[in-house]
Amino acid sequence: MNDEFQSIDELYQRVLPALHTKVHKLSMRGIFHITEDDIWIFLMEKWKRGNGLTLFDMVHDILNLDERSLLDESSNQKDNTQ
Repeated sequence: MNDEFQSIDELYQRVLPALHTKVHKLSMRGIFHITEDDIWIFLMEKWKRGNGLTLFDMVHDILNLDERSLLDESSNQKDNTQ
């Protein structure tokens, strides 16, 4: 399997099932305002600092994302837009 991507959009499409899964998991916990894009943007900041990141690492990060960190970031961004 080829893990090289021609664009960020192509990579996003590749990890989208994991993003959907995480959003579904959050919704089961009563968290409905977090979207796939919110998770993607949040993790892109972390991934920019990493070297040798694999598709496996990215999916692992998505599925094991600390919900509290994501919610805190979401609250911070909401506060900054008001």
